[in-house]
Amino acid sequence: MKKYLFTLPAISSLAALPVVASQVSADTQGGNGSQTYTPKNSDETIALTNGLLESSLKLLKANMITTVAKTTNELKEISASTGINIADLGAATTATYLQYSNQVATEAEAAIKSKRLDTAVSKVIQLNEFTSSLASDYYAAKQIGELFKLAKDDVRTQLISQAHSVYETVKAEYAKLAAGASDTSTSTTAIEPPIQLLASGYANKLTSLLNTQNDNNKTQIEQLNNQIQESNKQLETIKQQAEEYKTQLEELKKQLAQKDSQTSDQTNSSISDVNKPALIATSTATGILFLVVLGLIIYIVVKRK
Repeated sequence: MKKYLFTLPAISSLAALPVVASQVSADTQGGNGSQTYTPKNSDETIALTNGLLESSLKLLKANMITTVAKTTNELKEISASTGINIADLGAATTATYLQYSNQVATEAEAAIKSKRLDTAVSKVIQLNEFTSSLASDYYAAKQIGELFKLAKDDVRTQLISQAHSVYETVKAEYAKLAAGASDTSTSTTAIEPPIQLLASGYANKLTSLLNTQNDNNKTQIEQLNNQIQESNKQLETIKQQAEEYKTQLEELKKQLAQKDSQTSDQTNSSISDVNKPALIATSTATGILFLVVLGLIIYIVVKRK
């Protein structure tokens, strides 16, 4: 029997199917499975089981087709908004699930028609697992879309540029996991990683880029702080120089004031020295003139007598 590596949980709407199918199978084999209705004979049991399997298979195939279409559309939208190759978002994974699901559905239909109930039940349960994995990957695809919406500016650009690297890393890790979980016999393992793992890979890469950005921001902040401190030091130096210039200017003003005072005193002294001869000459002339006038007066008085 072929084996597939799918460890993802079943969706709630289909989780009860394996239980019901197993119980019907147990009744068919004469087991002690509990049933609300007990068929009267083996033909009725087979008919009831076939009806359940056929309706379950029909439901699973419809869910499978719908989920594949929704997942593909989600991946196309992400690819269109980011420019990332749709293969790096898990498109091949969806195709792989669909291929295996169709194969299992065909095998289940053949088992139902041939009334091989054990095989039919096993195939329906297996198809339920594939369909559940598809549903889980659909929600994972939406998570990837949200990640790219959350990423901004340079971080988003870097995340987009490293998309292929993320895909290859996840694919390699999944291949190792698949190899370890596979039988050494003729088993078939899905080589494409589930989109859930890709979503986790993108989330881890985004976290790493954000941490790197934070480290870079811290470095830039430290550099800015150093520049601010250096600027403050330069400002203090400029302030000190300004105080020194102010002191020198005050001293220069005092010196100029002293020189102006000395120059004024010297000028006044020079003017006084220059005026002294003039004053003496004026006094002498006045004295002579007085004597002349006095002599004339005396002459006139004497002559009248």
